[in-house]
Amino acid sequence: MDKYQGKRDCIVVARCPSSAFLESNEQIVITSQTSLGNPVTLTIRTRWIDHGEGNMLPGDLFIEIRGHCIDLETALAPFANTALPLVSLLTLSANAYVGEVDVEVGYDNTSGLIERDYFQNYLPPESFIIHSSNKINCEHTVKIIEAVERCTDRERIIRAINQYRLALSTWRFGRESLSLAHLWMAVEALTKATIRFELIARGLQNESELHKALNTEKKLDPAVRELIILQGDNECYKKALDASDGFEHGFLGYDIIRNHSKDVVHRLAKYVRHEIFRLCNLGKTSVDVLINKPYDQPLGHWPLVKYTRGKLLGNGEKLSAEGHLYPICFGILG
Repeated sequence: MDKYQGKRDCIVVARCPSSAFLESNEQIVITSQTSLGNPVTLTIRTRWIDHGEGNMLPGDLFIEIRGHCIDLETALAPFANTALPLVSLLTLSANAYVGEVDVEVGYDNTSGLIERDYFQNYLPPESFIIHSSNKINCEHTVKIIEAVERCTDRERIIRAINQYRLALSTWRFGRESLSLAHLWMAVEALTKATIRFELIARGLQNESELHKALNTEKKLDPAVRELIILQGDNECYKKALDASDGFEHGFLGYDIIRNHSKDVVHRLAKYVRHEIFRLCNLGKTSVDVLINKPYDQPLGHWPLVKYTRGKLLGNGEKLSAEGHLYPICFGILG
């Protein structure tokens, strides 16, 4: 019988593209449990890439998951799955998009062996394209993770956080409607949690009492969304609701949906994020840090862009260089 049976020291390493980064001397270490019941330790780091002449810039986020299991093959998927909620929590904390998790390497790290199982998934190399990014605040990120774990409505909160991350996955000019659709789903996920939170906070017995306290003709769920989650912002509520319903059911023109979305998507993101912090009872110090610069504006994962504007000078009708269809600037001469 194998004396290491059930005691293999397995390491699984996943990585994901990210607009949130940790300094080269920083890491976040948390403990979790797999679907198999195995305790694991997750270590989050950023890999820094030399872009030449000593210019080190952040690359992908790496998440190392380490624990004991019967063998590497059994460990791979359950270990990797423990990293999935983290990408949404990191997105929420840094207010910057963290992409999909891919397992890159797995291996048996048990001491005393001369033969070990090994797994590698051949992923594309990290891009040298520079992206805008936010630094992760380690201290307050850990506090968010702990607060969500303690939250009585954890499952609903996690659903809302996942929708927030999906909203940031399309966070760029021209895609406001997709971002808003995910943010509105986050609002819907939070609604029942907000109702339960308010009942306790106000010392009320049931939803009828809360409805009466809100003093509105709207039904309870929409009233809670407008008056509490969206903090009484009627314009944001109406345009977000119309855009979401129009997008989902196809009864509004896309130009109207996009205009509504463009008008309120930033506000809606702020309200969703603030409500998640409130429902988790995140401490005031952490909230104050995470709602102010540089975390006050959502950040997608898109490359920094460079534009050239100028004038084309010279005679003649052929404006492009030989062998090219159009005029193009190859570089700027010193």
